[in-house]
Amino acid sequence: MKGISLAEECQVVNVLPSVAATSATESDWFHLKESAHASIIIATGAVTNASTFTLREATSSAGSGSTAIVFDYYATSTAGSDTYSTKTRATAGGVSTGTTNNLTWILEVDSSQLSDGSAYLSLLFSTAATIQIGAISVMSGRRYQEDVGLSAID
Repeated sequence: MKGISLAEECQVVNVLPSVAATSATESDWFHLKESAHASIIIATGAVTNASTFTLREATSSAGSGSTAIVFDYYATSTAGSDTYSTKTRATAGGVSTGTTNNLTWILEVDSSQLSDGSAYLSLLFSTAATIQIGAISVMSGRRYQEDVGLSAID
């Protein structure tokens, strides 16, 4: 059986360790300098009010020149489901989480979609009330194949 080894063929980064957010919450800035694509997986737990998440690009790990960008995503609509929607295009205004507990989104971004000089990405959640959230980025299409991946967080 031939599958993929995420640890060997991709770079996996926990960009937002699970947190009960009660105010605006931002993930770590991570970069696509060494990868062609990022699949960002967002998972929610308990949600008391909807939050909106945006994906932002920047020119540095400090968020210099950050701006919200459009992206494609897939989402579950039933708690705990592994059945995803068809591909949907998000606006720069972001996506609402809604109020259903235990949903998952997969955001897809190619490095070619980013503005020149903007290799860094971050998620921003604008939270009106408590939402349990976490996010992991899986970068693929690495320029240099290694047994151990390069760091995507500066």
